[in-house]
Amino acid sequence: YFESLEPEEQKKWLEALDELGYKDENVVDRMIRFALHKKGKMAIFTAQDILSLDKNTRINVPGIVDENNWTFKLADFAALKEGLEKMKGLLLESERAAS
Repeated sequence: YFESLEPEEQKKWLEALDELGYKDENVVDRMIRFALHKKGKMAIFTAQDILSLDKNTRINVPGIVDENNWTFKLADFAALKEGLEKMKGLLLESERAAS
């Protein structure tokens, strides 16, 4: 999502996240942390978000019918394990999981 925004919109997002105290290196991690600290009962993230993958690994592009939609396959389970460990830390930090 973030990569699809115009540079000015990206700047606004980053400034807003900075002001709220979400200053991680990676914009995806900042948005995940932001979502986890909201009051909603659920926060759902894709494997692509957990792994901080780029737009080339999208599951689908809404409104487009082509040979690439719905073809994403997770190729690196070691990276997934690492990403899930990171998510565990974020869940504990946001008090959405018990230690």
